[in-house]
Amino acid sequence: MNKIFFCFVLLLFGLNSFSQSLEPDGPPILTCVEEENPNDNRIEWINNHNCGPNFTATDIYESDNPNSGFTLKKSVTNSVQVLEVLNSASSSSYYYLVTRCVNGASLPSDTIGTIIHESPNIRSASILSGSTVTITWEGIDKSDVQGYFIYRIEAQGPTLIDSVFVDNLPCGNAEFPCYEDVFATPDIDSEEYSITVFDRCNNKNSSAAISTVATHQTIFLKADYDSCSSKVELSWTPYEGWDSIKEYRIFKNFDPIDVVPGNQFTYEYTIAGNDPTPLIFELQAIKGSGLGAGVDNSKSNEISVNIGLASLPTFIKLRNVSVVNEGQIQVDWFYDATGTANNLYINRGADPNSLSQILNMGPLGPTTPVSTIDNSANTSKEAYYYHLSAQNDCGVSVLSDTARTIHLAGNDNFDLSNGLSWNKFELKDATVVEYVLQRKENGSLIDLAFFGPNEPLEYIDDVSNTEPDNGSYCYRIDCKFELTTNLANNTFSNEVCINQTSRMFVPSAFSPNGVNKVFKPVFLYPNNENYSMVVFTKWGEVVFESNDTDIGWDGTIGGELAPQGVYAYVIQMQSTNGNTIPRKGTVLLLR
Repeated sequence: MNKIFFCFVLLLFGLNSFSQSLEPDGPPILTCVEEENPNDNRIEWINNHNCGPNFTATDIYESDNPNSGFTLKKSVTNSVQVLEVLNSASSSSYYYLVTRCVNGASLPSDTIGTIIHESPNIRSASILSGSTVTITWEGIDKSDVQGYFIYRIEAQGPTLIDSVFVDNLPCGNAEFPCYEDVFATPDIDSEEYSITVFDRCNNKNSSAAISTVATHQTIFLKADYDSCSSKVELSWTPYEGWDSIKEYRIFKNFDPIDVVPGNQFTYEYTIAGNDPTPLIFELQAIKGSGLGAGVDNSKSNEISVNIGLASLPTFIKLRNVSVVNEGQIQVDWFYDATGTANNLYINRGADPNSLSQILNMGPLGPTTPVSTIDNSANTSKEAYYYHLSAQNDCGVSVLSDTARTIHLAGNDNFDLSNGLSWNKFELKDATVVEYVLQRKENGSLIDLAFFGPNEPLEYIDDVSNTEPDNGSYCYRIDCKFELTTNLANNTFSNEVCINQTSRMFVPSAFSPNGVNKVFKPVFLYPNNENYSMVVFTKWGEVVFESNDTDIGWDGTIGGELAPQGVYAYVIQMQSTNGNTIPRKGTVLLLR
């Protein structure tokens, strides 16, 4: 049994000796060099040998020049040691390591210094489709660079938006290191970026260094569309970050259309007849000098322009203009609802060649009302002409036809008749069937007379056997017409009211014992308002007074019979037309 155990130990020892090398497998991996304090530098590494007991030392070489002048600073004989702090007189020291075993030495490790590398040169900041900004830069081929800090320059200063490691760059196998900022808003304003590095000791550039890093700023493209001139005015902010810009290439719907110099920041595009809508514009800046000249480029944001002026309606037609109440005219219309306009105006005037805007109905579209009331018309004075106009942004208008209301006029002929006349109703595509003259009786309008469209539009109404309605004879015209749409319509004139002039007849004598027992006037269309009658003796003594047209003098004075004789009177009344009717005279009292 002891012999077997001894053989097993020898076997294990032989296998272990076989797995260890007399020469290093590779150089150590130098991971971190940084200044520990003003006089000491801290060095970290990963051993990369398999020498085992054959390990001799890890040699640390130092120089103040990264390319020459290295001398052995220290040999670390502990095979597992991975950290050393060295006293160094130089604040800018560079180091590399070599592993030695009994039969040889490794190649040198990478050279790393205490100085943080300068920030990389940005190649471009370009906008992908949508609002993602892609930043590309020149990678730093140094083993002590662990990654990059990405800064977006905000109003308050540089803002760290992300960090990326050299071994895990987001853009994968791109030619240059790159980063995609998916939270950018380059379609609202230009975005500005800078990049710094951090080493494997997690040291990074100071904030002061960040402010000195050359930034790159995206192109912000805007477009102003003038539908009246069919032009699109493009303007943009220059690309910032290169020494010069060779040119800007202009794309329309992703196809190149023109090239302008690098110092030009506006472009006018005239819309072609076959252009689709929307038009999508973007720019591409081309670098003018230095590394990447003619190759490096940056795209702007995309801007979409809906072209084409909204079509005006092909027609607007008045359907009716009708007086609905005193001082109110209703205007009705219809129109091509597939068209639109910025404003729909109602125009009015007494002269068809001189109409003025009185109402703005606002934008014209599918939901625009097709009727309105004009509350500013003086319907008792005259007839009015109306037309409508729809106008777009460019001042181009489409006009409706013109229509005219009916104005009814009337007067007292002073022979117990009223004279009435009116104008024709005017509306294109309307055929008048008849005019109906209506008169108000007991509060309701009744048809009084009918007139064909070609008959004289006048009438004399004999009112000698007709009582007025509330003291006036009121009339209206109802015009019945048809449009070419075969729709029956009515339009009304204003209502005109005529007060027949009051008339007064005073007897020259009366006899209380006879047929004419009371002295009072006889009236036609009396009016009790402001009425008075006073009777006097020949000496001026008042014997009777009355303010009621139905109450007269019965020939008594203070309840006693007045003596026969001549008496004076003064009668006064306000006529229905507003005039005062005075009467003075004498009356004979007979017994």
